[in-house]
Amino acid sequence: MGLALEAVRLRPHDPFYLWSAGLSDEHLARLDARAREAGDDPSLWLALGLGEAQRDRPERAIPALRRTIELGHVEPDALYALGVILLRRDPGSQEGKEMIRRSGRTFDPTSEDP
Repeated sequence: MGLALEAVRLRPHDPFYLWSAGLSDEHLARLDARAREAGDDPSLWLALGLGEAQRDRPERAIPALRRTIELGHVEPDALYALGVILLRRDPGSQEGKEMIRRSGRTFDPTSEDP
């Protein structure tokens, strides 16, 4: 069993453990199914959003990160990740700027590494 699959099995509610495991497409699909099944578990949505962001899929990361925040999980990492993605898509995004501000961090849009 791969590291990412083991991470999902052993620690399904630890988004940073899951994210650092480097989830593959198959693992992200399983995590997506778990998040949708659980519905209101913000840690699963956060893990999914960070995983999709790591794989450079903003169209999938944005809804998952927004869901995390909607569920009241105002995690600085969720706010920051969403802000970075939005600003990379549109450097003038007011929502992106607000997410970065709320995260308490700074972001240099010219940098390759957030």
